[in-house]
Amino acid sequence: MPYKIATTVKQAAWECRWARAGRRLNVDPEQGHPENLWICVRPTAHGTRRVVSEGECDSCEHWRAPDDDVTQS
Repeated sequence: MPYKIATTVKQAAWECRWARAGRRLNVDPEQGHPENLWICVRPTAHGTRRVVSEGECDSCEHWRAPDDDVTQS
C-alpha cells in the first residue's frame, strides 16, 4: 500500500520581508491607538503601513522571504 505524505507550507508573518512587529506600547501617530501585533509595510496605493493578522500573511500573494528579490513583486 503506497503512503501519502501531506505537507503544507506556512507563510509566517515573522518570516516575511514586509511584516514588522507593531508598536504595541507606543501609540501609532496616524491612528491614535496602539498597533496590532503585525504590520505590513509593503508599499501600496493606500500607504505603507497596515495592520495584518497571521492568517492574512499565511495566504498573502505578496509574501516574500527576507532574502527574496523584491523586483518581482
